[in-house]
Amino acid sequence: MDTPGYQIAKNKLGDYMDKVMRAALEDADMILYIIDGSVPIKAGEKELMDIVTSANKNVVIAINKIDKDESHIEEIIGEINSRKLNSITVPISAANDDNLDKLLDEIKKVLKPGPMYYDGEYLTDKPMKFIVSEIIRQKCLNFLSDEIPHGINIEILKYEEKEDAVNIDAIIYCERESHKGMVIGKEASMIKKIRLAAKKDIKAMLDTEVNLKLNVKVAKNWRKNEDQVKFFGYK
Repeated sequence: MDTPGYQIAKNKLGDYMDKVMRAALEDADMILYIIDGSVPIKAGEKELMDIVTSANKNVVIAINKIDKDESHIEEIIGEINSRKLNSITVPISAANDDNLDKLLDEIKKVLKPGPMYYDGEYLTDKPMKFIVSEIIRQKCLNFLSDEIPHGINIEILKYEEKEDAVNIDAIIYCERESHKGMVIGKEASMIKKIRLAAKKDIKAMLDTEVNLKLNVKVAKNWRKNEDQVKFFGYK
């Protein structure tokens, strides 16, 4: 289970993400806890360490970004040791694939064999509409400035499979009118860029022609509105 990153909740969406994270800790056989080793430990990270410690589960800790010039690994390990956390710590660089094999080996040592809940060929239990929406969201994250993507949500209005193509209509929601203009871009340049990049990935995934239509709408401050948070599927 890939949980949302921990943060002190500032809105209704944050409340939902916190509940999902805590519920996942209760159900998990082990916890893979990823820490950014290139930044000093802040209050939120210390709170998360306390939450992980109180979960009373086996933990494998990956301290990421060891490829960066600035390192706070010793400080992080000191915080981990002060909590007497039942954990194995592996410094890694996800960007450079450093120590990822070692990380997988440590995870395998901790996890016990269990029943196969899904067919061996299954990659995910999520429906295709969800995967398509995440691909579109990914392109928004890649191409838009930092302040915009976190307030973006995707709604798939139509997902229609034909013999020779898949037809998809989607809406990109943003929180402000000014953000809408940025998502569309000058002469629709940004929305075209997002659409073409998403279409390419979806086409490769489905191995068929894809007709993708994107529209942009404003759902003002939707992350603070409980009804809208539920409308977007965060329940």
